[in-house]
Amino acid sequence: MGALHAGHLSLVKAASQQSDSVLVTIFVNPTQFAPDDDLQQYPRDLASDLQLLQSVDKISVFAPTVTDMYPSENSPIVNVESPELDDVATRWEGERRPGHFLGVATIVYKLFTLTKPQIAFFGRKDYQQLRVIEQLAEQFSKQYQHNIKIVGCPIVREKEGLAMSSRNAYLTTAQRTQATAIYKGLQTVRRMANNADTTVTELQNAVRKQLGTAKINRIDYVAVVHPKSLEPLVLLNRTEQIKQLKLGAIILVAIYVGNTRLIDNIYIPPINP
Repeated sequence: MGALHAGHLSLVKAASQQSDSVLVTIFVNPTQFAPDDDLQQYPRDLASDLQLLQSVDKISVFAPTVTDMYPSENSPIVNVESPELDDVATRWEGERRPGHFLGVATIVYKLFTLTKPQIAFFGRKDYQQLRVIEQLAEQFSKQYQHNIKIVGCPIVREKEGLAMSSRNAYLTTAQRTQATAIYKGLQTVRRMANNADTTVTELQNAVRKQLGTAKINRIDYVAVVHPKSLEPLVLLNRTEQIKQLKLGAIILVAIYVGNTRLIDNIYIPPINP
């Protein structure tokens, strides 16, 4: 969505390394913002974005207008509550930001239809979004008989560990320091997960403790979930929690620092027996 930074650039470079030609789309998509969200304040600087992209070879840029992508108020939308998408779109961000994934799925489906790529690259920082798009690509394949390989690229972080985001520009210097507690908490629980007897509840409490120490008290969720279905593992009994953690999990975090909402996640790989 523009306001490009090193995280976005890592996606473009990965695409350039794996493809003969790369199309970069830059578009602040209004349909994925809630009425009280920051659409008007969202950072936009197309000239700087284009300058940053000059460091990468083999790319073209598609920067459409809102009218280009939504020519009428009755432009079709993609139903994220269809059976194919419902299991990953309704929890977490789906609950906190009603309509968000409806907008994301709609614009991505439009872009897939226009460009029919062989490979599409998305960041893992928006992990739930990545899972929605993976399922969307399956839906697209069935409709158009055109397979798209979805590549999830690693999170790029600031030196202190804060996940790169266009919204980091809203943070003061003090708030950026405060926000590093997210990554510190995630690093702590990844180490804890190596203990064969660690439970999901203990992991969640460890992250919340780190956030509380940094006086981050406005927390949307700290969730340990199945890496595919995104179902919360805390609903399992203790034995099943430990068993599932050994198979791998994702820890999702969404919090506010000041008035800025930040999300992050970390993957807990399977424990080899």
